[in-house]
Amino acid sequence: MPLSKIQNQISWLALLLLGGDIFFIGLHGLGYFYLPFSIEILSLESDRSLPEFFQYFKEFFAAIMFWLLARRSKDRAYLSICILFTYILLDDAFSFHERVGLFLGDALSLKDGFIRANDIGELLVSAISGFFIFGFIGYQYIRSNTYFRHVVHDVVILFGLLAFFGVGVDMLHSACMHIRYIAQLLAMLEDGGEMLTVSLIAAYALLLYQTWPREEPLFSLAISRFVKRGISK
Repeated sequence: MPLSKIQNQISWLALLLLGGDIFFIGLHGLGYFYLPFSIEILSLESDRSLPEFFQYFKEFFAAIMFWLLARRSKDRAYLSICILFTYILLDDAFSFHERVGLFLGDALSLKDGFIRANDIGELLVSAISGFFIFGFIGYQYIRSNTYFRHVVHDVVILFGLLAFFGVGVDMLHSACMHIRYIAQLLAMLEDGGEMLTVSLIAAYALLLYQTWPREEPLFSLAISRFVKRGISK
């Protein structure tokens, strides 16, 4: 299939995923700010809601794409990224870091401050999990080729964006829980930002699989070229 046709199809997929995100974000905002009642199945914050299942689908899709890329490229290094998105999926589905974070907060007798004790526990769980998963990715990074290293750079950029919403905005949301409307706006920013970012990740994973090895990865390479052009000028 011609590269231009593949890229066109992936652009449409990205638009569909992002459109789904915006649809659910809009419904959530409409339900909270304008309706006298909330519809739990459409809420971004409710467990087992439609937006949450949509998020599970995208995370599962991204993990599968990296697994398939490992098979297509015959390079097991891509399995390390598959593990990352599998962990994200399982954590979202089973609230792993929330449950263990709550346990750690109690076990370590952490005290509430600017952020709650269980939020500190959640940060500890995320940090420990990230240490092992990114340690494995780093090991593969050292052993693998330049193409995989560019992919890792891109994944770090995308994961950093996801962490900004999932950790940074979440901490700010927890600190502002006593201010109702600000807390709700921050909750929408957190969950909506995560949804939009995972849509980009899913589209990126498919793009890698479909174009390998004809095209170089996108984000880190584009940033590198932009910086080099700026320096040369």
